[in-house]
Amino acid sequence: NTSHHEVNVAAIAIAIAQECGFAQQFPMQMPHLIAGALLHDIEHHYDNLDLSKRPTDLPEAQKHIYQRHGRMGAEKIKSHHFYDPLIATVVYQHEETFDGGGPDGLREKDIHLAAQIIAVANAFDQYLQYDKIDPREALRRILIEKMGVL
Repeated sequence: NTSHHEVNVAAIAIAIAQECGFAQQFPMQMPHLIAGALLHDIEHHYDNLDLSKRPTDLPEAQKHIYQRHGRMGAEKIKSHHFYDPLIATVVYQHEETFDGGGPDGLREKDIHLAAQIIAVANAFDQYLQYDKIDPREALRRILIEKMGVL
């Protein structure tokens, strides 16, 4: 369920932001980070993808739709007169990876820090949801596959 995932990602992102000092260094951005985490997959409420599968296991046509969900979600947010540019940015960038392997090829320096936090929280929740692995193993995989740290 997308809403459950979005709440999980928001809770994990808050914990990461507090643990890494983002919340202390950028306290005025925390509401944007939280709102962005809650809305990061807003497009999935419209695209009818089968989210019971890992994105990599979707049929080719659905993979293309999945790859655009960040951009399309940001456009939906921008269509509201009350939208916040930072929220739209983190929704747009939440699938990007440090090495440029995300949907738009952005690299670490071009990805907003709040979007990086949400990306890690999103990956962590997906590992737990799809792979049913231990949280420590999920963190190890994120460090290797998403961030190239280990």
